[in-house]
Amino acid sequence: MEAALRAWMENAPGPDDALRLIVAGKPGGGRVREGRVTTWYDPSSEELAWALAHADTVVGRSGYSTLLDLAVLGRTAVLVPTPGQPEQEDLAHHWARSFGFATCTQRELERGHVPAATGMPPHVRANDEALARLEVLLAATPEPAWKS
Repeated sequence: MEAALRAWMENAPGPDDALRLIVAGKPGGGRVREGRVTTWYDPSSEELAWALAHADTVVGRSGYSTLLDLAVLGRTAVLVPTPGQPEQEDLAHHWARSFGFATCTQRELERGHVPAATGMPPHVRANDEALARLEVLLAATPEPAWKS
């Protein structure tokens, strides 16, 4: 998925100085910039929250933790189930039917066919306090040095 995202992002229209970010989730990998795409392998919680809150488009797997993060942050995304993971395929289809999320397969992503993010995540009343705390944290956090 990382290679497919990198190829798609490298060729996506938009300004050359736009932040094109992949969060790969590989502890200890640091940060790498290749062409117009930056990859974070082990971002802090604050960096991840900032990236998700400020992204124009989020593309991610359709696992439980990703879907919960999207619900808490009130974000939509293009969901790409992990090949061979029927529970992720089921969750992606459920979120597409129930909340209007866009989905694509790994193969479609590899061909560069990524739909526009659509839908609206479920509003979970229990998330209101968590989201309010996150907004306070983000408002108090200066723009990261790596962004400038």
